[in-house]
Amino acid sequence: MKIAAVVAIFLVWTSCTEQSCFANGQRSTHERSPLNFDAVERFVLASPVARVHRYTAASYAAKDPNEDRYVVRVDSDAVFASVLDGHRGWQVAEYVNQNLIVNAAALLGNTSSNNFAHSSLSRAFVATDDALRARMLPTFQLGFGLVNRPGACTMLAYAKGDTLVVANGKDIIVQCPIHEQSS
Repeated sequence: MKIAAVVAIFLVWTSCTEQSCFANGQRSTHERSPLNFDAVERFVLASPVARVHRYTAASYAAKDPNEDRYVVRVDSDAVFASVLDGHRGWQVAEYVNQNLIVNAAALLGNTSSNNFAHSSLSRAFVATDDALRARMLPTFQLGFGLVNRPGACTMLAYAKGDTLVVANGKDIIVQCPIHEQSS
């Protein structure tokens, strides 16, 4: 799923001048697919943003509940797209889904430098991981976190102007520094 999402991002991140590339923010979410997706979202932007004029996102629930997430956020001058592959539960993927792009957008601000974009995205991953770790620490201190070790792999694409940056969070696994007492 992650590879397909990156390919879709690159395919959509092109200039399109044909009238068929533009719509008035049309969204289609209930189209039938030959594959058994639990969600398919197709969206055509009214006008291109950062060379993106449309996107398609699909989700396949291999487990119930679905542990994977995706989100596309279109701002006035930038587009964020994130695909998350949850492990051992949906909770970490959901937390990262709700916070990573918010953190990235806050750190990026009005950046114009590609180097700043790279470092800002890296700091957004770290900030999201640190905040999740802080929230999970009491659970680990009670011993519950040692049982399951939930996590999520994450890809985040950021497009602004003629720049496309793709960042990969190899595996955000909740691991807190708990020292076991020897008996």
